[in-house]
Amino acid sequence: MARALASDPCILVLDEPTNDMDIVGERATMELIDRLHHENGLTVLVVSHLLNVLVPHVCRIAFLGVGDFRLLPIQEAITEEHLERVYRTPITVTEVDGRRVVLW
Repeated sequence: MARALASDPCILVLDEPTNDMDIVGERATMELIDRLHHENGLTVLVVSHLLNVLVPHVCRIAFLGVGDFRLLPIQEAITEEHLERVYRTPITVTEVDGRRVVLW
């Protein structure tokens, strides 16, 4: 990430930036991404399979499927009905301490 930021980009594209991190590393990385976006106005595109890591930090989320691409506001995307259609498995969306959590 430091190498990408050194070039002073307009858009930062991150592929699975929190994979294989412990909880502390995940949190620190997502907080850094938040700061880069909110304080520096940097557009950040994150590719990840870790919904619970992303949900508290994003305003829109895209789902890619075979022949399908949907970019939705987080409130529309993170619902049981939508996620069950996307993943074709039962999903529960609940709140814990004011944070939306996805369970399967």
